[in-house]
Amino acid sequence: MKQLLAKLVQRFSQVRDYVIMVLIGVAILIAMQTSQAIDGQSPESIWIGQYGDQVRTPVNVPGGGMPGGGLPGGPGMPGGMPGGMPGGAPGGMPGGVPGGAPGGAEQGGDIVTGNIDFTPVPKSEIGPVSYHPVFTPAANFSQLIKRLTTLREEYQDAVKNGNIPLAIKKLEEYVKDDPQGKLLEWPTPPVNLLQNHKCAELSRSISEAAKQGEAALQSAGQTGGDLLQSIESLDSTITLIERSIQEAGQNQSCLEGTDVTQGQITSLEDTHERLLQSRENLNKTLVLQRYEDVVRRVSAITADSEPEQVSQAIQSLTQFDRILEERNSDYLTQSQIDRLNELKANLDQNKDQIVKRVRQEIARLATDEATGRDVEGIREILRLYDILEVLKVSDGDIARERRRWESNLSKLEASDAVRDMREKLREVRSLIDKAEEDISGGRVPQDTLSTINDRMAEVQGIQGRTKDIRRVPGYGELRSEYNELRNLIKRLNARISSLQR
Repeated sequence: MKQLLAKLVQRFSQVRDYVIMVLIGVAILIAMQTSQAIDGQSPESIWIGQYGDQVRTPVNVPGGGMPGGGLPGGPGMPGGMPGGMPGGAPGGMPGGVPGGAPGGAEQGGDIVTGNIDFTPVPKSEIGPVSYHPVFTPAANFSQLIKRLTTLREEYQDAVKNGNIPLAIKKLEEYVKDDPQGKLLEWPTPPVNLLQNHKCAELSRSISEAAKQGEAALQSAGQTGGDLLQSIESLDSTITLIERSIQEAGQNQSCLEGTDVTQGQITSLEDTHERLLQSRENLNKTLVLQRYEDVVRRVSAITADSEPEQVSQAIQSLTQFDRILEERNSDYLTQSQIDRLNELKANLDQNKDQIVKRVRQEIARLATDEATGRDVEGIREILRLYDILEVLKVSDGDIARERRRWESNLSKLEASDAVRDMREKLREVRSLIDKAEEDISGGRVPQDTLSTINDRMAEVQGIQGRTKDIRRVPGYGELRSEYNELRNLIKRLNARISSLQR
């Protein structure tokens, strides 16, 4: 007996390290599984307790441990704890007694609604619970229920307020977690409600697109008006119709009911084709009309032309180039394109002389001392700088000088604004005194009060639109006076209210 025990001890000492490693591994697995429990519950209990109506309850098989080796066969934890393991018996840890199908429909617990991925994740990575519930203390299922309850309330409020697009958005978020309405009570499964809303919204958008399409066709057939504006209106209508047709294609199930008919879609597609043709015709007309205008303006330019005339010609040429890029340059014949290039070359030849004259005019105005004190004089200089910009003339000196004149103009405008503000506040104070006298005499000064409000609104507008007004000496005192007058007006209104009672 002693010899047998000695042999066993000797044999054990030979495999002792391996046994210890196996035990440590088992302990780690058990610790990992236990750490995923919530409030001391096992993951199996949580699954069954919170999702009992969505998954089948696991069946304990004698000798086999948990069926399938652990959690009931849900996606993301196939086969339960790692393994049931590969090569082990299909019902438990490696070497366990056979028994229990590996997470099958009978012994495990298959999800019967949705494709929810119940994936264990580290606690440190848990954020707000979305449509992937997890088994960690940081993601208690009460968070999921709270989130769904909030989404349901927001959906109901949106429907009540007639905001169907928002209702659809909230419902789309909800059905990611609970498409059949099994976690919260619904009169109709949320996924069905969502489909109904989408079909109704699709029907509404198709009807609206059809109306706008017919109106756009009638408008396109009328002569006169701004061609470019008409084309842009056609662009927006065509985009609207294309979006409706695309939505119909993405919601084929709506065509199977009574909300949307195939006839409506066919009619809308026909309207779309007619609108495309109308836009094509208007594009061609626009290009040819603008071509004639550009030729007329640019061909009139000589070296002696006024800078404003040159600026307008260049602007029309720039706009025409942009129209050709956005629309279609194929509407022009080769001879028309050659004529346009010839005019551009002539314009470039005359540009140097025109630029020289503009610079001379700027220098003349800048040397006049009166210009620096005159708002209109400075604006004339800046207008000439605008012409140089249109002529694509720019250098460091021009940019620096322009900024200097802009700063001078801003200061002068701010000083003028403060002066205007002072006059208006003086008028308001006088009107308030007059209104006080009327009220004391038992009269309601309605016209006077209206004028007071108009002047105060003008003063507020001056402060809002005038750059650098706060840097002008005396503005702070005027601002205080403005606030004082506002308080006087409030008291004035209170006296009028008492008088009218």
